[in-house]
Amino acid sequence: MSDHDQRVRAIEDALVSANAELADRFTALDDGTARASPAGAWNPSQIVWHVAKTTSFLAGALSGAVPEMVIPRTAGFIEQLKSLPMADKVKTFPMLEPPVEVSCEECLRQLRESESAMLDAVRAITPDRAGSDCVQMPFGVAFSLYELGEFTVAHVRRHLGQMERTVTPS
Repeated sequence: MSDHDQRVRAIEDALVSANAELADRFTALDDGTARASPAGAWNPSQIVWHVAKTTSFLAGALSGAVPEMVIPRTAGFIEQLKSLPMADKVKTFPMLEPPVEVSCEECLRQLRESESAMLDAVRAITPDRAGSDCVQMPFGVAFSLYELGEFTVAHVRRHLGQMERTVTPS
């Protein structure tokens, strides 16, 4: 198996695993807990909605459906995702802010759809595209196509931790 194939497979496996863990944790909650909003924080339904919307957005960037985010890979480009700190709390973009009320069923439907879109986008990466394209993130960092898939997984895991903190009494 080539390095490309291994990297794509690792992203696929990690995304499916992270989303399954998020969905399992979410579906284990009763409806009241899933929709109860702690002061100043998103409730579990809002967290899942945000993860799904963000994954869909990133799948669009990866697939080229958001062409303004795709940039040429420059000479000397070095992957940097693993060295970037992941902040505990980041203000998201308005389009990725969850609504006040969202049904649990809708969240899970969107999570499944976003996973499918991201898996399709990851599987469509060719070695040529991986070597020539990057994605310019709105927060100023350029990621390789592989890194964007890995960032998506890290994003899901980050919000899984947020959900745990939200539903676990301190």
